[in-house]
Amino acid sequence: MADTGRDRRTTRGPGPRSLRVLVPVALAALFVLGAYTWLGRIYTVSTGSMKPTLDPGDRVLASRIGREDVRRGDVVVVDVRGTWAQRGSDDDPTVVKRVVGLPGERVACCDDLGRVTIDGRPLDEPYVDGGDLGGTFEAVVPEGRLWLMGDDRDDSVDSRDHVGSPGGGSVPVEAVLGRVVAVWWPPARVVGRPAG
Repeated sequence: MADTGRDRRTTRGPGPRSLRVLVPVALAALFVLGAYTWLGRIYTVSTGSMKPTLDPGDRVLASRIGREDVRRGDVVVVDVRGTWAQRGSDDDPTVVKRVVGLPGERVACCDDLGRVTIDGRPLDEPYVDGGDLGGTFEAVVPEGRLWLMGDDRDDSVDSRDHVGSPGGGSVPVEAVLGRVVAVWWPPARVVGRPAG
């Protein structure tokens, strides 16, 4: 029987229509992966310790930063394993707190107006909610470490509560996973550094 070509089937690869869909999807996936790897990560705030700046359940974007880029007033995501978190604990080892004391500084509570002081100078902290700092404290932040506190001082477990832990309540600068730059969800808002 002669081959007329009518029953011949051809196998075709992805056509132009398929490529028009696959290429943008692949590029978007690469962009998201690159942003996640090099620019930052999304974290979920689990407590109310950073109110009113951040609420429980907020998903925040934290940009990666080098240890020399950490500044007082930064809101940071920190891995507290080996300092505040107990080894073998099921607790999430990441916390979101504000940098209050830098290496070599003396952090104390409080002056006559109830303000935290750094090397005897009061801090202007317009973001703070709650005035009870849980009693007096004084600590010198060791080199290479940070003193962290929540913005809701009445409802924050932070450096003040871990004075007896390794580092005297401070955490290593290397434990900072990123600086919080924005609330990703609910609808985005920027989390900036305080002036000064």
